Order: sequence, then C-alpha cells, then structure tokens
Amino acid sequence: IDQLKKILHLTGTPDSSLVQKMQSKDAQSYVLGLPLQKKKNFKEVFPSMNEKAVDLLDGMLLLDPEMRLTAKQCLSHPFLAEYHDTESEPDPEIYDDSFENLELDIGEWKSK
Repeated sequence: IDQLKKILHLTGTPDSSLVQKMQSKDAQSYVLGLPLQKKKNFKEVFPSMNEKAVDLLDGMLLLDPEMRLTAKQCLSHPFLAEYHDTESEPDPEIYDDSFENLELDIGEWKSK
C-alpha cells in the first residue's frame, strides 16, 4: 500500500477509465477512495536528469499499460540511441499474466 501511494504521488491519481479496467473491485474501491493527486512534472522532480532520460522515464511510468511505452519503443528512444542495436536485440514477447488468474492453495503457489 505504501508503494502504491508513492507511485501515485508521482504519477497522479489514475483516471476513472483506467480504474474501471482493474479486474479487482476491491482495488477499484481502494484507488477511488484515495485523495486525488496531480501528476508531478518529472523535469521538476528530477531537475539534474538528462531531458531525454526524463522523457523516457515519463513514457515508462504511465499507469495505463496500453499507453505505456513498450520495450521495443524504449529501446528505440533517443536517450538509448547510442546503445540501440536492432541486430542484437531480440523481438519482445507478449507478457503472459494468465497465472494471476489461477486459483491455487498456498502450498501450490509456493511450489510455483
């Protein structure tokens, strides 16, 4: 809970459309019950950071995964241009989160 509060302190309160995408009604209720927070300007939060790095961080920390930069987009970002090598970078795979919907007892979760 403390970590979520720290994240929202920087990213701001998610808009209602994003909250509605949350599968857990408890999570929706919790987030909607938090005080509204405005997104911080990362240039002010990290004043000594390279401007391109701030832009990359801003794109990586969007709460909505559909709006967040993909790994491929991050690798092609101007901040990482000197390290970007399409020949040595594998194609990103789609993240499989189906395990999160499994209903297992504690022992089974521990064994996984």
